[in-house]
Formats: sequence, C-alpha cells, structure tokens
Amino acid sequence: MTKQSVQAVSVEPSALLCITQHAAAHPYEAIHGVLIGPRAGIVQAAIPVCHGTPTRPLVETALGLIQTNIGQKTIVGWYTAPALLQDTKAGPVALRMVANLETDDVEPVLLVLQNEKLAACRKGEGTAENLLKAFGKDDLGGQWVRPLECTIKDASSAIEQMKTGTSSSPTIHDFVDHLEGSASTPWVTL
Repeated sequence: MTKQSVQAVSVEPSALLCITQHAAAHPYEAIHGVLIGPRAGIVQAAIPVCHGTPTRPLVETALGLIQTNIGQKTIVGWYTAPALLQDTKAGPVALRMVANLETDDVEPVLLVLQNEKLAACRKGEGTAENLLKAFGKDDLGGQWVRPLECTIKDASSAIEQMKTGTSSSPTIHDFVDHLEGSASTPWVTL
C-alpha cells in the first residue's frame, strides 16, 4: 500500500463534540488527543489523551490502550487546542506528537481547535466554519503546517450538539483524568 498525502479532512459531529468538550473541561491548559477513522482524512472519533504537556510514557500507554480498542479503525491524526484563547497554531508538542503517529500506511493529520471561534460559538455568535484548522505534512520541511480543507459533516447539528454539550458541565475526561482518579466513566468508548 502506498501512502498518499491527505488533501482534505472530514470530521464527524461526534468527534467535534468530544474535542470541544475536552477543551471546555480544561479551559486554561493545552489539550491533546488522538483522531480515529477508517482511513486518512476521515475523522470519526476523537479520544482525549491529556491536558498540559504529554510525556512519552503517558502517550505510549494511551496509544497502546487505544490500539486495542479501535477494532478495524486506525489512528488518523492528533488534535490539540492551545492554552491561550488567542493562539491559533499548534505548539511544538502537538507537532512532535503528530509526527510520531506517521506510519508507512498513514500520513496523519493535525487538527487545531480555534479557541476564539469556540468561545463565539458557545455564545451563539459563531458557526462551525473554521472552528477546526487542519494541517498535513509539508513536503519541504517535514512539519505539519500544510493547510488542508476541513469540513464538519452536518455542521449545523454539530454546532447545536456542541452548544448544549459545552454549556453544561463537560463530561469528557482524558487519560490523565483517569490516571488521577477524577473520572469514573470509561475512557475509550467507540
């Protein structure tokens, strides 16, 4: 199988909801997680890994647990939301994480939640357009900085779910929350 560069990313509403709830659960820290789908460029689910800076043992353990629970699906990328409201780009940690996900078969994508747009959506002032920025691997520098088209399936429904899901107390817990004992719900559910 030959790996092809991803040109566009399609995100399911449930994945957007998970990412936005993860950001709402940890509003003052960067968040990180894994994207799951049937093939590169299609995101069906997001699995929250951590808030703050992920460590290598934490990520390796999380990825091992995810791999045992995703069945026929595959890891298709990484997502992040910067710690500061006005930040719009992925930091070096997220760039390193997505680079480590690359395999001979899959070129992962990087999704960056746009915090200011999320805040506007939560107030009823925004749309799903540009809520997530998607990036693919740049052929010249080998970094995930090549902008990709990003669409959210059934965007209006996704925004309504996101508004109701993040306006109340978030129910999304990342792997770190589980390790700290602050979560009683299952971590990986697909």
